[in-house]
Amino acid sequence: ERDIVDGPDGPILVAKLAGSYYAVDATCPHLGLPMKRGPVESTAEGPRLTCSFHNSCFDMGTGRCTRWVTGALGFENDFVSGIMGSVGGARSDVRAYRVTDPGDGYIWVETEEPA
Repeated sequence: ERDIVDGPDGPILVAKLAGSYYAVDATCPHLGLPMKRGPVESTAEGPRLTCSFHNSCFDMGTGRCTRWVTGALGFENDFVSGIMGSVGGARSDVRAYRVTDPGDGYIWVETEEPA
C-alpha cells in the first residue's frame, strides 16, 4: 500500500509495510527525480524505498541513505554508478515524517518540525 501526498517541500510517499505506516520525501536528493514508483519493501534492516532511476536506497523509518547510486533503472552497474555518482547532489538522506494512525480510517503525517 502506498500513496503520494502533498508536503510543505514537495511530494511525500506514504507506505504501509508489515502493519506500520512510513512517510518520506518522494524526491531523490541525487538528481531531484521522483521516487513515487520506486520499490518499497520490508528488509532485515528495516523498511526501504529504492529510487528506481539510480538504485539509491533509503530507510523509510529514519530517512537515512543506506545505498547511493549503484547503477540505473534497477540494474547494478559499476560503470554507470561511477559516472552518475559524480553528477548531481552528494549522498544525503531524505526527510522521514512521523505517521499517526488513530484507527478511524485516516492517517496523519506530521510535516512540521517539533517545537
